[in-house]
Amino acid sequence: RWPLKELVVVSKTGKEFKRTLPVLEEACNVKKARETASKPKGEYVETRAGSIKLYLNTEAPAALREEWELQELRRKIQSMRKKARLVPQQEVEMRIASDDEDFLKKHRKEIEQSTNTRMKIVKAGGAMEKILERSFSIKLGK
Repeated sequence: RWPLKELVVVSKTGKEFKRTLPVLEEACNVKKARETASKPKGEYVETRAGSIKLYLNTEAPAALREEWELQELRRKIQSMRKKARLVPQQEVEMRIASDDEDFLKKHRKEIEQSTNTRMKIVKAGGAMEKILERSFSIKLGK
């Protein structure tokens, strides 16, 4: 469910799958799919599919891990909205604390829009729950 950096298709000519690369990006949940005639360098896992080899980049740079954290935070908030029996159109105030307040400030607009909330960043005053690399305390109001 978290996107990975890259999928590399190694074919005989390196030009056989050009039209299918966008489909592979979406189906394999990768940021980029590319084709080449030689094995890529880096952290990849490899599999063979007939005459081609597929290499999935398993590196997780900080920006990608931050994206994963943001996805999981949104998923957590949406789950809390569902438990509170809020309808999607119902905007609600959310009091949120984190051990990384800069993360909340950086992604505030995206979090508010994707969860239909008005964020109020507060100092930690309750149990903090670790999501991936950061911990959060979230309370939804009406």
